[in-house]
Amino acid sequence: LEFRRVRFRSARADGNERVLEVRGQARALAAVQSVVAGGGRRQQEERMLRWHEPFTAWLRGRRGAGRGDRLRIEEARLSSPAVEVSAAGTAESSTIQWTLDLDRLAAEAGEVLALDGVKLAGTARGRLDLERLPHAAASTARLSASLSDFELAAPGRPPWRDAACSIEAEGSGGGAGGALLVDQGHARVTAGDDSLEVTLTGGAIVNVWPMLVGGSRRDGPWLRAAPGAQAIAADSSLSGDLSRWQARWEGLVPSTALGGTELGGAVKVSASLAAAGDSWQITRAGGEVEKLTVKHAGRQISEPRAVASAA
Repeated sequence: LEFRRVRFRSARADGNERVLEVRGQARALAAVQSVVAGGGRRQQEERMLRWHEPFTAWLRGRRGAGRGDRLRIEEARLSSPAVEVSAAGTAESSTIQWTLDLDRLAAEAGEVLALDGVKLAGTARGRLDLERLPHAAASTARLSASLSDFELAAPGRPPWRDAACSIEAEGSGGGAGGALLVDQGHARVTAGDDSLEVTLTGGAIVNVWPMLVGGSRRDGPWLRAAPGAQAIAADSSLSGDLSRWQARWEGLVPSTALGGTELGGAVKVSASLAAAGDSWQITRAGGEVEKLTVKHAGRQISEPRAVASAA
């Protein structure tokens, strides 16, 4: 990596406390990636990766004079034309805020990552508040985020477009072997007339990575009951335009893409799940779709109303 301009400042005394200041600036980051080319004879090639956007990062922290005093982050910030991220707090309580210009971010990332025709546009903003519970290994989290003028288009999947989308979530839990251990949580997503609401109580392990990248069965289920947890329940409801929800879901979880099948209609569904040993059971589920359409390979199924229930 080539850093054109970097500055660092060390710790210094400020009365009875110590102040740590770190600042760095970089331009024209470049790296060489070694790749193995296919074909009849496997050859190793080199590919130049460049990140042209300049960025600045700085951190200012303060620690008391006592040996057991912990570092307090007064301000930490990463700033570039495409990304603005700031953080402040301590190990017990902290806040992270961000603003992302997705157009510029995708344009720069295209030279580093193989986006394969993916188009990304819009602005993302958010705030995450974390607080560690006293005398416990768990933490509470509150998330507030939004998307404006958002677009995500990828080959073979319906485009996801939202003029405005908001996400509100809160919960408590911790980490468990690279996964999230959620003791309880509530989330709500709204975009125009579309809404999704999920409530989880009792304790569950969310294995996020296989869900996002399409892991195999050996990775385990992406949602399962936490060992030893009791009275686990998950309630969810979804309403709105089915085609828009399909685009959002396939954009978030590419492994669930329906292979060119397009769904349409006005949907309203709800479900309640409960833990049963190592698996989940549907205690109640039902929904209906008005003016349902299913299109695939030039063929179409149309139903004025479809109703389903399950247990």
